[in-house]
Amino acid sequence: MKYATRYTLYALTALSIVSAFSASAHGRFPTQLVPEGCNVSACALCELWHLADHIINFLLFELAFPILVVALLIGGLIWLTSAGNPQGIERGKKLIVNGIIGILIAFGAWIIVGTIISTIANGSFSGAWNSVTCTLSQAGAGGSSGGGQPPGTTPPPTTPPVPPPPGGGATESETQARQTLSNAGITVNKNPCPPGVKYQDVVGGCTSLEGVKQSTLNGIINFKNECPSCTVLITGGTELGHTPGVISHQSGNKLDINPNTQLDSYVQNKYQPIGQCFPAASACFRSPTGQIWARESNHWDVAFP
Repeated sequence: MKYATRYTLYALTALSIVSAFSASAHGRFPTQLVPEGCNVSACALCELWHLADHIINFLLFELAFPILVVALLIGGLIWLTSAGNPQGIERGKKLIVNGIIGILIAFGAWIIVGTIISTIANGSFSGAWNSVTCTLSQAGAGGSSGGGQPPGTTPPPTTPPVPPPPGGGATESETQARQTLSNAGITVNKNPCPPGVKYQDVVGGCTSLEGVKQSTLNGIINFKNECPSCTVLITGGTELGHTPGVISHQSGNKLDINPNTQLDSYVQNKYQPIGQCFPAASACFRSPTGQIWARESNHWDVAFP
């Protein structure tokens, strides 16, 4: 019985140590508490959720687990060195039991608080209670969340926003559309497609804007004016090969936009999440003016009303 008790205590202590290092190996220890986007500018809302997630993980894995290991070691040593003294045995047992109860309470609190944080940050209930999936701003990128410039740097000169072209239902020619977008600081990734040819049939691809609606150009220029530090690169326009529809690329109401950290952060933090608006989209967001930003595998599919 005496040896069985010793082996049991040794097993409990080893299990605690292995559990702690196993958690570390799986990456739950935060490498730093403050997200990188907060180092050079004011934290956006997403950074604040990540900061709270980092603090909770730090308290559990960096503090609670080591305290448990110490409690089990001390309790086991007191028990083993009690030499049959009932008071010593009771004291050792109490330390071990209290340590196990404490870590169970800490894990329960971790699950509850983690679920609340991830649900609020993701905009809907999330079963992945131990992760926050909103997109962080890129450190040093400036960001739509504001926060100024890093110390010792001079802010870039500001230019007045480019007014969008007049009209709504009217359409633009290829040359007019590209010139209007260029004036607003918006670029197109490729040359126009040959007339009547699908973009899939062109080696290296192509991007056309012939027949794009002026209201669509107004919408993307207004977005650029709202987020002047965002890089807006159009990767899809009115070229043949897209799914037809009343609100579609061929109707001149849609553009494909290249994703990047700063643009993604602006859309996800400023616009209303509306879930999955169609099967190919992983997430969709509605702007105050009614634009629908749908995140597909390698681009944003943006519909302009």
